[in-house]
Amino acid sequence: MAFNLAIEFGGVNTLIYRRGQGLVLKEPSLVCAANVGQQYEIKAIGLDAEKLQGKTNDSTYIFSPVVCGEVKSLDYTAEMLKYFFRKVELRKFPKENAVILVPTGISDEAKKDYARAAKIAGIGKVCLIPTVVCSAYATGEVEQSKTKLCVHIGGTLTDVAAINMNSILKGCSIELGGRYLDIEIAQYISKKHKVEISIASAKRLKEEIATLVEGDVRTADVIGIDEGSGKPKQIVVSSEEILPMLDSFMDNIISAIETTLNVCPPEVSGDVAQEGIYVSGGLSSILGLSKFLAKKLQIKVNVIPDGDNAPLIAAGKLISNKKLLLEIVDNF
Repeated sequence: MAFNLAIEFGGVNTLIYRRGQGLVLKEPSLVCAANVGQQYEIKAIGLDAEKLQGKTNDSTYIFSPVVCGEVKSLDYTAEMLKYFFRKVELRKFPKENAVILVPTGISDEAKKDYARAAKIAGIGKVCLIPTVVCSAYATGEVEQSKTKLCVHIGGTLTDVAAINMNSILKGCSIELGGRYLDIEIAQYISKKHKVEISIASAKRLKEEIATLVEGDVRTADVIGIDEGSGKPKQIVVSSEEILPMLDSFMDNIISAIETTLNVCPPEVSGDVAQEGIYVSGGLSSILGLSKFLAKKLQIKVNVIPDGDNAPLIAAGKLISNKKLLLEIVDNF
């Protein structure tokens, strides 16, 4: 049985990898639905839905049908996937088998929901693999006798796992991701500057000026709505303002890493001390991250290149190795 697809549909983005073509789609996991009569009609999905954020009336909602690693709406998730499949012309072919990336530690029922959504959308055979395990393979060759400690900071969840023999030895998942930081930044701007900005604007601030490099002072302009006058207002935000939120965010990540290490066998500590920790995910690209974490943890920290896409691309390569793929699936 051949697998031709690797798919990740999380709370922030959906990615699709096709064997022989590579990464063919990356769009926001968003659905725009309007209340029409007694039911809701889907008006836009993905990038088109994102463009409508902040521009709809009170009877129209823009949301992700996948929240913190759980499929909250099977119907909307399936419709979202069908739309993305049409965009990459999957529906022109017979049902294809796919590997689906999922968070660490999700329940059996949550696993079934991921598989159900994919099957309703037209996928044939479905295999589930933890995203953080794919992060391990994004580092290159994985020695079976050595343990890799991987941290994947996703959009709504962060997974930490010690990986050995193609399985998770110890691990945890915490409800903390890049979107949480976006919300924190937007709330801070409202409280400090009395200006309401969108989550999209907060995300842009994070990407442009968030830094963990000591003494690095960056600034960026952002336009929002003055809470007093109701008129547009432009303000300047500095990286120093965002740093306390970023520090607090990283403290939670560090706590999860330390907890995972503390429950691992002593032999694992030796492997991690020698090889270090591997970090992937969108926030892995923040300036100074590796030095910051290394100083706090007293362990070498390696940032996986193209960390936001790396796990999905690694999964795409795994589908060409059926024996290894099924071994990983069997261990999950």
